[in-house]
Amino acid sequence: MEIYDYIIVGAGIAGCSIAHFLQDKKVLIVDKAGLCQKASNAAGAFLFPKVGFNTKYTKLVNDALLYSFDCCETLKINTNKSGVLILPRDEKDIPKFQEYKKTFTLPYEEKKGGFFFESGGAIESQKTCEKLIENVEFKQIEITSIKKEKNFILNNSIETKNLILATGWEEIINIPYIKIRPVWGERIEIKTSLSTKHHYHKNCSVSANFDGI
Repeated sequence: MEIYDYIIVGAGIAGCSIAHFLQDKKVLIVDKAGLCQKASNAAGAFLFPKVGFNTKYTKLVNDALLYSFDCCETLKINTNKSGVLILPRDEKDIPKFQEYKKTFTLPYEEKKGGFFFESGGAIESQKTCEKLIENVEFKQIEITSIKKEKNFILNNSIETKNLILATGWEEIINIPYIKIRPVWGERIEIKTSLSTKHHYHKNCSVSANFDGI
């Protein structure tokens, strides 16, 4: 039986990112639906700053945003970095926005009642996942059994020293990856002649016009 250093269950953006940074090991990434087919495929894959008070969570998100741009540049992944205009959702949000700006750490410009950040972009999830695991073995299989002996035995046929679950909200054999609920969302692509030079976020996110989409 072939032994891997790591097996990653779940081939969305999280699993593929982990696989990428472990690619110098013997790694296998698996997913029953295929590469980037569930939540990561439905997402718009926007790279936007978090607007809010400068809490540890806000700092984490915005540090990760800058890291993502650097990582994508290294991997030659197009981020469509044209900036984003983040607008208040309603009148109640307007005074909150004025308080938020006192603690912003990213450069911004006040524009149309909101904040314009140059650090705003969008990526293609599928292409990004393909790029992340181009040097990693991938199999489309469903994991139906896990045994822990000296190593982990999956489906009575695959052995690994380390097992990483990156299945999002979906449980695997009654083992929850993390106790979170699924979040509803939808990505819609529209052919348009509308000229938008940058991205927008209000109650939903709208990408800039790239090739009429």
